[in-house]
Amino acid sequence: MTAYAKCCPNGWHTGQNDGYFFENLAYHLRESGRKAELYTLLTQSPDWMDAKFIACQGDAAYVADLQLAINDFADPLNANQLITLIKLHTARQVVNRRISIYNNDDLITLVCLNREAEALNYARLRHNDKERFYGLIVIYKALNKRQTYTPEILKEAWKITESMDKLFKVEALWHLLLSMQKINSEIDFKKIFSELNKEFYKVVQSLFENKRHQSDGYSLVKQKESEIFLNVFIKIGILYDYAFDNNNRKKVNFFENFIEALIEYNDLDFEIYLSTLATALANTAQVAEALRVSKLIQQNWLKIKTLSQLSKIAIKKGLQPVANLLITEAQKIVPSLDGSFRSEQALVELVSATAISGDIQQAEEFLLMIENAKLHSEALMELSITFSLFQNFSKSEEFIQKIEDKQIRRNALSALAVKLAQSGHQVKATLLLREIRQEALSLEDNFYLPSALSGLTKLLAQSNFLDEAQKVIEFIKDDPEQQGYAFNSLVNSLIQTGDLKQAEKIARQISDKYCFCQTLKDLTIALYNQGKNKHAIMLINEALEAAKLVKNEPYRL
Repeated sequence: MTAYAKCCPNGWHTGQNDGYFFENLAYHLRESGRKAELYTLLTQSPDWMDAKFIACQGDAAYVADLQLAINDFADPLNANQLITLIKLHTARQVVNRRISIYNNDDLITLVCLNREAEALNYARLRHNDKERFYGLIVIYKALNKRQTYTPEILKEAWKITESMDKLFKVEALWHLLLSMQKINSEIDFKKIFSELNKEFYKVVQSLFENKRHQSDGYSLVKQKESEIFLNVFIKIGILYDYAFDNNNRKKVNFFENFIEALIEYNDLDFEIYLSTLATALANTAQVAEALRVSKLIQQNWLKIKTLSQLSKIAIKKGLQPVANLLITEAQKIVPSLDGSFRSEQALVELVSATAISGDIQQAEEFLLMIENAKLHSEALMELSITFSLFQNFSKSEEFIQKIEDKQIRRNALSALAVKLAQSGHQVKATLLLREIRQEALSLEDNFYLPSALSGLTKLLAQSNFLDEAQKVIEFIKDDPEQQGYAFNSLVNSLIQTGDLKQAEKIARQISDKYCFCQTLKDLTIALYNQGKNKHAIMLINEALEAAKLVKNEPYRL
């Protein structure tokens, strides 16, 4: 203590970062009987808090010191002791606020800045198991993208799941498996999958037991629990190929048990989750399983919608014969539709799928069956998009001209403009963008105008019409939030071109603090990728300061 004191003539915070001093000073002050000095250091020296933060790469060591000091106090306390204890707990709350600023995106940013130790500290200091778990998972994935393999982080995350409850544990195990699927992990994949299987069936049993004992009255809580269960169910569906070989009998039994569990609900509303499961399976190349699930759907409108979605997935995967069979099956059900809103929603999907398969005439016949004006406009947009995919731009524009709903028409024009720009038709794209601008400016409802203009700016920026994009932003000056989103789109397009200087100049025009922080974060990553670490650190610190000014909107904070 005496030797270190000689090195700190202006206070403990000026000590040397030798890997021992900042980590252990609190312990030595306590053990040498200088507790009052320790409490003062922890509660009245912001300089010490900041210096320790830098030296120990985060707040974890400072929190440990606070806990060390708090452990000294036990009832009964006198007035002075109580005041000191309150100050220590207040200091802990200050750290809590600093920790809460860092969301998962920020942890990823810290990893990009080679500050993974700091990111890990923030993740470990979060207030509940769920937040700590997902913090570790995003850090692991960010490091993995840098070709840095850290199995110890996955093991730490796995350990956290032991204290999780029910569905949260099931979903956490799913994320853990998903993080491991493409690597040669030291952790036993099948062991975790077995644990997931066991925990999932515990949840199933609990839910069905509750269902049997539930009164006939409506229970929002039980409905919500069931919906969470089914969403987890669907997520687990995509793990089959990763857990077992295709011909493994365990996989088949596992799948069949899941289907039986879902059927036991005996509620038509849950068929929507069957539809979602079918598309999830198809997207992971499990077409046979997807078709089996689709056959369990009884509602005609939902069956058409599901088959249409599956056919589009099949086409993307080069399975045209399968797609044709699915569309034919969907088309056979059309005469049994009852003309309801949901039925017409299904027809919109069928119009899209039929057109993409190449049968435009049949698609147009289904279009004529849609009487709802908004849904009719959506179907026209789907036809327009299909023709733009085939690079038949004149036909695409022809369908757009028939769209009556202004917002949908603008969206269709946007989709066409992007395809034109991507295909090298710059003159046509420019002319169309002028029309889009007029469409956006002609929206009668001022409430939607800023949002429409913000979307237009994004489109212009993505199509590399940066000057046009900046001109449109001038029309959004009365809505700082939407203007901020528009500026963000422009900045990101400039980042893509490599003009970081101009990007930062435009970013500093953003008045909305949330958008300003997000934009600076994007710039930070770009600067880091160019090796400009010092400038990157300056910007991320500026963003963190600005984040503190986001008020009255907890979700944005």
